[in-house]
Amino acid sequence: MRRVGARMTMNRTWAVSCFLVTVVGLGGAIQAQDKAPAGPTRRQLLEGAQFEGPPVAAPEPFRKLMKSNDAIMSVDASPGQGGDAAAAGGSSSGQTTFRGTLSEKLGAMPDFDAALKEVETLKSNFAEIEAYFVTIKSPDGAEMAKSGTKALLALEAAAKAKDRIGAVRAQIAVGKACRDCHIGHRILVITQPLQFGIIS
Repeated sequence: MRRVGARMTMNRTWAVSCFLVTVVGLGGAIQAQDKAPAGPTRRQLLEGAQFEGPPVAAPEPFRKLMKSNDAIMSVDASPGQGGDAAAAGGSSSGQTTFRGTLSEKLGAMPDFDAALKEVETLKSNFAEIEAYFVTIKSPDGAEMAKSGTKALLALEAAAKAKDRIGAVRAQIAVGKACRDCHIGHRILVITQPLQFGIIS
């Protein structure tokens, strides 16, 4: 009888100990998760002054600038990067592709003179984009436009030097400025048909 009682006491003690270890471990894991940097599965809340009001429809001149830039740059991320390049003839392997006219000019047989004309158009567009963000009092939007202009100047210098690799690297930097601005300021408005709005 005493042995059975002792075993039951030991079993209870063991069970309680295991339970406590599990609770402490789980609590530590939750604390560590809260301190972990945000990743693809942990999204930060959309906070900041730019989210206090509803998105506004982009004015027609601004939409024309974006269409002009898209024709020249046409940056697509594949589904692995959050885009829809596969549906548009791009890569589906997590790569970013540039399908615009600038890529044609910087191809295997580059036409640097034609590329420089594209750069002039982009520089003019980026100047207007920067002015727009200054007007709506969005310093980071203006800063992103400036970073795009800086990359365009590098692209222009490389094209003048007939440096294809340098020009393509600068093209990628321009695309990064476009992408960063779209992530920060472009929002899909669920309507029929779908529309895009701008957050300042």
